[in-house]
Amino acid sequence: MSGCGKSTVGQLLAEALNVPFIDADDLHPKANVDKMSNGEPLNDDDRKPWLDIVRAAAVKACRAEGSGHETGVVVGCSALKLSYRNLLRGIVESEVEEGEDNTPPHGGHLRTFFGFIDGPKEVLFERMHARKNHFMKAKMLESQLATLEDPRGEEGVFEIRLVDAMDDQVRTALEALAEHDVRPARSAHPAREEVGQGVPVTLGSDKKV
Repeated sequence: MSGCGKSTVGQLLAEALNVPFIDADDLHPKANVDKMSNGEPLNDDDRKPWLDIVRAAAVKACRAEGSGHETGVVVGCSALKLSYRNLLRGIVESEVEEGEDNTPPHGGHLRTFFGFIDGPKEVLFERMHARKNHFMKAKMLESQLATLEDPRGEEGVFEIRLVDAMDDQVRTALEALAEHDVRPARSAHPAREEVGQGVPVTLGSDKKV
């Protein structure tokens, strides 16, 4: 969700884990950026190619340079719908059977976790109004809120309080990941066993009305 601080928290979390950080906003195709700059919300057809790019970039970043192993990456991304999150997990639509429990397994061999930044809608609006020179306009937040599908209850999702201090948000994320045996790497090019077998982490957000 725009305005939740996912890029800042994501960068701090990546530093704490000693893994790369990817801001998914930087990977939008030009057509998406132009559309949002004109105040037009994106639809599923706009977001799918973008999410495919984000997933590919995350997988590439997990290949630790020169080590032959895989590590982790933190991705700041507004993964609003279950179908979007499944794309980031590496799960294609045909793999999610209709009527089944919406708790899919981790896609492929890379475990994927989602930090769900949860807080008041008013705070999101305030933060977006305060931002300068960003293609995502504050008035488009309502569209994102309407699109959002609450991820709580899905596998690999943990909550981060929007109103907490940044240090506390990062601590919450680290504690949640530690429960899944995800630990900070000891170097900038860690081997797989150092961080728990390759762990893309995505930071999204929620709102309370």
